[in-house]
Amino acid sequence: MRATKLVSALDGHGVESIAGETVLVACPTSIDQARAVLEVATEHSLRVVPSGHGTKLGYCRPEVAQGRADLVLSTRRMNAVVEYVAGDGTLTAQAGACMHHLAQTVAAGGHRLSPEIPMAQAATLGGVLGAGLSGLDRLRNGPLRHHVLGTTVMLADGTVARSGGRLVKNVTGFDLHRLYTGARGTLCLLLEASLRLFPEPEAESVISQLHDTLEEAIEHARALEAAHPPAAAICISSTAEQTRSHLVLAGRETQLAAAEQRLGDLIRQAERSYGDGAAAQRAELCESLAPSGAWPQLRVSAPIPSFPATLRAALEELRPLQTSLKTLAQPALGIADLMAPALTEHEQGPRFMQRLHAAARAAGGRVEARALPAEWHTQTPGDYNTSPAKQWMASLVERFDPAGRFSCPTFPLSAS
Repeated sequence: MRATKLVSALDGHGVESIAGETVLVACPTSIDQARAVLEVATEHSLRVVPSGHGTKLGYCRPEVAQGRADLVLSTRRMNAVVEYVAGDGTLTAQAGACMHHLAQTVAAGGHRLSPEIPMAQAATLGGVLGAGLSGLDRLRNGPLRHHVLGTTVMLADGTVARSGGRLVKNVTGFDLHRLYTGARGTLCLLLEASLRLFPEPEAESVISQLHDTLEEAIEHARALEAAHPPAAAICISSTAEQTRSHLVLAGRETQLAAAEQRLGDLIRQAERSYGDGAAAQRAELCESLAPSGAWPQLRVSAPIPSFPATLRAALEELRPLQTSLKTLAQPALGIADLMAPALTEHEQGPRFMQRLHAAARAAGGRVEARALPAEWHTQTPGDYNTSPAKQWMASLVERFDPAGRFSCPTFPLSAS
C-alpha cells in the first residue's frame, strides 16, 4: 500500500519510478523533478540513496540489498554532456552520463578521460565520483578527486549548491567538490560535475613478465618504478597458475623507446604489446578490477612501506581459498584487489573476514569489502570504528543532512 502511494506521489511530479526487489527507484529528468523526489521523501520520512545505474551499490551502499533503504534516487536519465572545451581540456556532464560515452566524446578531441575504470559502459559519472573510484591510471594521473574542478549538487533540503567551476582557470572558493568525491551519497545528490582531461598519448605499450612468486613480482615492480619510466600503470596480476608484472607505458614514441632502452635487463625476458594490442591488454587489466556479484572482491591497502607485509598477511589468511584467488596489486600505490569466488561458500564467512581484518591491521594496513553478501557487511568490523576520521565524518553528515535523509547505516558510522 505504501509503495502504491509513493508511486502515485512521484507520478504526480512527472517522475518515472521502478519497483525493485527491495526498494523503489525514482528516475527524475530535471533538477525540479529531483527536488520533488526529495520533497516526497521528506513528507513520508523516507531514507534516500543517490545512485546512477547501481553498479557500485554493493559496497558503497549495501543497505539497499538488505532493504534498509526506502527509495533509490537515480540520475540515470540526467545524462547530458553539458560542455566539452577541447582547448582548455575540460568536460562538464550531468551525473547520469555514462563514463564510456564521456570517454568517446573527449577522444574525438584528442583527450583521455580519467579515471580509467572497469564497467565503463554501465558506470555513471555521479556513481564514480560518489564511490571515489580512481582507476588503473592513478599512478600517472593521481587520484580522482584531483581531477574534479567543480560540481553542482542538491542538498537534502532541496537546495542547489555549486562548488568550483567548469574551467581550470576559474576554479575558486572552497573545494567542497572534493569533499563530495568518495562520500558515497551521504552528503548530497550529485547533479553535474566538471573534470580535468588529459592528452591522448602518442604511443602506448604494455610490457609483461612472468615471475615465480608474488614477492619476486613486487620487488620487480619496485625496480621498475625506481627507473622512473613514463608509466601509466605498474601492476601485478596473480592467480594459482601464474604471476605476472605489467608495465604500461604512455607518451611520445621517442620517450617509450628511450625508456625501454634504459630499463635494459629489467625487461629483457618480458613480452611486449604495442598499439591496438597494448590498448586491448590495458583494457583487460582495467576490467579485472571490476567488482562482481559472482566474484567477491576485497581491497587491501596500506602505506607503501607496509604494503608487502599487509598483502602477505591477507594472502596467508586466504590460503584456504588460493586455488580460486585472483589478485591485482599496484605496489607503487599501496593497494591490491583480491577476487575470491569461494569466499561466499566459506563455512565461517563473517568470522573469516574478522580474522582477515585483524591480520591486515596488525601488519599496518586495512581490508575493505568491495563485493560480499549484503548481510556480511553488518557482521564485519569496519575500519572507521577506530579511525580518527570517524567523528569528523559523522559531524559532516550531521551538518549537511541533519534529518538523515541520505544517511547510510555503514558509512560513516555515527559519532556515538
